[in-house]
Amino acid sequence: QKTAHGYRIHLRKSKTDQAGNGLCVPLEGEAAAALTTWLVRAGIREGRLFRSIRRNGRMNRQMTGKSINAMIKKRIEAIGLDPKDYGAHSLRAGFITSAIEAGMPLHEIVRFSGHRDRETAQGYVRTTRPLPATLHTLFSKEHIK
Repeated sequence: QKTAHGYRIHLRKSKTDQAGNGLCVPLEGEAAAALTTWLVRAGIREGRLFRSIRRNGRMNRQMTGKSINAMIKKRIEAIGLDPKDYGAHSLRAGFITSAIEAGMPLHEIVRFSGHRDRETAQGYVRTTRPLPATLHTLFSKEHIK
């Protein structure tokens, strides 16, 4: 659904939402611009955003988790990394890690990731830079009172 600032994407069903209650995710800025480009180039006016593309260039049905995973592994290998270390869940972990590093509160992240609880979402965080409070500073004389 197009909005004044981009899109609101309705995810009808997911692994964590088997009942199909749905989840609405806002998409704005550069991500919304990229989606607009994709929709125009692919000629998509309604229905699923991402579809499998056959060798002849024709779009087919929805992409499956298996096909997304295979696509990611292929791209990872193309840039010289080991595809065994990456997959579809790497996208989720990347989003959650980036959101945490940008200062987004975990309760907000859970709204967009579709996780049922914060603990599960926290398990996706992949620390990419040193934590501000190391054991050394945590147990320094200044912090122990």
